[in-house]
Amino acid sequence: MAILHLSLISTITCSQRRRTTKASQDSVKTQKTLIATNSGSSFRLCPCGRRHFIGAVPLLPLSPSYAASSSTEDFKSLRPPKPDWYDELFAWSMDTSMESYEKEILSYKMKLFDNLVGKAEKVLEIGVGTGPNFKYYSAIPNVSVLGVDPNAKMESYARKSAAQAGLKPEDFSFIRAVAEAIPLENASVDAVVGTLVLCSVADVTRTLNEVKRVLRPGGVYLFIEHVAGEDGSFLRLVQNVLDPLQQVVADGCHLTRCTGDYILEARFNGGADINKASLSSLAYLSSHLTGLCHCFPSILLVLRDQGTNKDLLVKNVFVWHKDLTDCLQMPSLDVSETFHPQGTDWYKEPFAWFLSTGMRSYESEVSLLCLGCITL
Repeated sequence: MAILHLSLISTITCSQRRRTTKASQDSVKTQKTLIATNSGSSFRLCPCGRRHFIGAVPLLPLSPSYAASSSTEDFKSLRPPKPDWYDELFAWSMDTSMESYEKEILSYKMKLFDNLVGKAEKVLEIGVGTGPNFKYYSAIPNVSVLGVDPNAKMESYARKSAAQAGLKPEDFSFIRAVAEAIPLENASVDAVVGTLVLCSVADVTRTLNEVKRVLRPGGVYLFIEHVAGEDGSFLRLVQNVLDPLQQVVADGCHLTRCTGDYILEARFNGGADINKASLSSLAYLSSHLTGLCHCFPSILLVLRDQGTNKDLLVKNVFVWHKDLTDCLQMPSLDVSETFHPQGTDWYKEPFAWFLSTGMRSYESEVSLLCLGCITL
């Protein structure tokens, strides 16, 4: 590989533009048993089951509206300033040297972005870079894209890619910011997309918390990330040797991050669906994870919004069960008239009353353990 000759162009293979510091290792607990051993295998995980789904939203509102600061000082601390020539060279290299990678990852991205069709209109892409994902948004009706990237030199390339993909100028906004401090309000986007981003952010845990914060109830987080090879493998040995150089020439990209552990530790309340992949075009970056995480609404939120509408409340409780069983891999309840006949008012009334009053202490306890996606 040309990286051994200190060639910047061939070694910059990550589409994120951040100068990073080493993420805290104490926040990650190894969960290797949850990850399949075959390169094409997958697993589904709901980190703490029904409790996390029900109790994900805290009872008290968060304040202020932005849970993370996006001040200039915060920006500089998370991504120290770089010379203009470095940012320009990095942006140019990402625009010209990733063609073979994009061809190989095409099928993975098409499958992943299909999850947004008909379900998302306002999309946030962190580490938007030169806009290699814009062509996948063309199938999404009425889509608008907010692109966050700390490298201002990426904007011109991203706007060119947006135009080539058919996105109208008013449907794409470029925001210079870091993913650890997204300058958007709580619960403000339908989906968050990140491809080759978490390897170079300064704080992975904080970034994922920001993703959860800005997602609306029912929102989804899509990701494709290169990750560390298996412990003891030749790939991991090569990554360990090249990692310091990679961080210098590739804007903070880490070769040895166990990103899957971070995603599991983030505990998205709708669960995570993570798949392993191996890409030959990237050599020492061949090990990848692709997948999506769900952000389910809280029952308490609907109790507040629907009040005493017990018919709608009872209906939604069973609908939630049907959605949740996909995550838990449990048999789904059939909510048709045959299997769930309409109950009488005397039954619905105490049931609705119980849900609106009897679950408060439970919600209070669980909310201490779960980070909500929205505020009441």
